[in-house]
Amino acid sequence: YLRYSHALSYERLSQLMREVFQVQISEGAIANLLNRVQEKLKNPVNQILERLQQSRLVCSDETTARVAGKTQWEWVFQNEQVCLHVIRASRASEVIAEVFDQQRPQVWVSDLYSAQSK
Repeated sequence: YLRYSHALSYERLSQLMREVFQVQISEGAIANLLNRVQEKLKNPVNQILERLQQSRLVCSDETTARVAGKTQWEWVFQNEQVCLHVIRASRASEVIAEVFDQQRPQVWVSDLYSAQSK
């Protein structure tokens, strides 16, 4: 969360862990940990995606996100059980097609942005 949502550097994360939690962890160890966690999260993310694709009701929205100094789009898809965030370079309906493939919920709640209205 601190690394990707708040863009804290590995150096600052290491400092935070040391000063706030009294945990000594190197920048490299943090990077390795995040890489291992990413791999372990693939299956849970796929389970969330399947639940959304099978859901009767989905709510969605998108907002800007800065990634490596460039503006991208953070899409949020959720229902009463799960929530999925994806960041893509596009705000277009292709993102919805990627997430939902051919499935569509019976009820879609959004701000009626054109990509979501299709």
